[in-house]
Amino acid sequence: MDCTKLKLYHRQITLIKILGIIAVIAALAVLLPVFRKDATVTTEIHFYSQTINPVEITNLTDVAPLVIVQNGQSAVTVIIPQHGSPLSAQQPDGETVERLAANEFVAHVKQATGVELPIVTDDQAPDNRPLLLIGARNLAERGGMHIGELKREGFRVGFTRDGHGAIIGHVPPANEPWCTPRGTLNGVYDVLERFLGVRWYYPGADGCVIPKTSKFVLPAVSYTDAPYRIKRTMWPWFAFSTGEKLPGMDRLSCDLHKYRSRE
Repeated sequence: MDCTKLKLYHRQITLIKILGIIAVIAALAVLLPVFRKDATVTTEIHFYSQTINPVEITNLTDVAPLVIVQNGQSAVTVIIPQHGSPLSAQQPDGETVERLAANEFVAHVKQATGVELPIVTDDQAPDNRPLLLIGARNLAERGGMHIGELKREGFRVGFTRDGHGAIIGHVPPANEPWCTPRGTLNGVYDVLERFLGVRWYYPGADGCVIPKTSKFVLPAVSYTDAPYRIKRTMWPWFAFSTGEKLPGMDRLSCDLHKYRSRE
């Protein structure tokens, strides 16, 4: 082999080595962020799993976690506002969003733990018992909880200074009748999913998975979330709230409205 061919051979070997190094660097640049993300999710696995909408959760150090059920006993009282937000503008005297949200929370907790939590309005809140405020914004703010501005149908989960838990949803102004006041209901479904492990896979009882447990604790956290899309229901949108057989709708259709609300 002459000198010219030898030099060309060495250049080709050097080029192959350089290309190999570049390929390794490119592969690491792609894979390392994935590994870091997985490690981060693992450290927060007790707050949320990869199957739930990721949110930025703040751990609170000045309050203790709220024990909701322990050893088969109710540990909290659920508080709703005395004057809540009607589910439908067409039915101003009907069921409120906060009452529906509280009923949904209590029903799922009962199926999971066998314990039925008491529900009272904010004017009857007990002084000597831990509270879970569902839509009771006035009590939450008086207790020092910062709620801030919430997006449409959004919510905040947090704690008051006295260690009471709260799920507070967005209430639309009167000049936005097209915006439904379901923020608190969305917050309840998020807490049930994120901290109790409830899943709604398809309409009906068979599509609802509720893990059995003797203890249910809301961690000392604070976070907000809101739907990405405003329109996520079918006509008539209010059918999910009644659960009754409406003209032209069968029971499955009503269940489907509830399912879409929880999804």
